[in-house]
Formats: sequence, C-alpha cells, structure tokens
Amino acid sequence: NQLITPYVSLARQTVRHEFQQHPELLPTNVSAATVDSLIGFCLDNSYFEYDHQFYAQNRGGPMGSPLTVELAEIRVTQIETLALTSSPDPPSLYRHFVDDGFGKFRDRDHANAYLKFVNSLSS
Repeated sequence: NQLITPYVSLARQTVRHEFQQHPELLPTNVSAATVDSLIGFCLDNSYFEYDHQFYAQNRGGPMGSPLTVELAEIRVTQIETLALTSSPDPPSLYRHFVDDGFGKFRDRDHANAYLKFVNSLSS
C-alpha cells in the first residue's frame, strides 16, 4: 500500500488541477474542491470483510473499486502524456486503450531506452 498511496495522491492532484483548469467539465454548481472532497470521502470510508471481520482500508484505493480504476487511469494517462511529449526519442506510434499500451519502436534497444525513460518519470 505504501507504493500505491503516492499514486492515489498524485491522481487526486491531477483531477483537482484539470477541473480547476477546465471548470466547464464540471456539472453546474460543483467545484473542483467538491469533487476532491467526494473522492477523499470515498477513499477514507472504504471497508472490506475478511474471515467474518470488517476492516477499514487505511491507505491507497480499494481493489476493484471503480474509483480506484479511474484514479489509476488518470495517473497512467498523465505519465504517458508527459513521456510522449518530453522524450528525446519517443516511439513512432503509440496508442493506449484502458490498461494496454502499444508502441512502435525501431528495435529492442529503443524500446528498453524508452521504458527506462518512462520509469524515471513515475518515481
């Protein structure tokens, strides 16, 4: 969970920033702060049952939650966009669908160099 928590936090920051920059994406009378509060409420009030005992999810996002899936997608999209726009040698073609990415590289060395670059962005 310690690895997941920063990514949840970064995804929430991204959501806040995007809605602050594009308030037209929000329903009328709903602010970016309200959306962030609702996300926080959902993450802070997540419970699960194991062996007839109930537990509170203290860190990260609950597995299988639609909210967690969306927050992960937001973070992955942010990293991909940053990588594609800042890489000195990006793939000649890149596509993303849900949790899959497809890149066209010159050769294996090019693919490995790009992967190393992307991983440096997400740390």
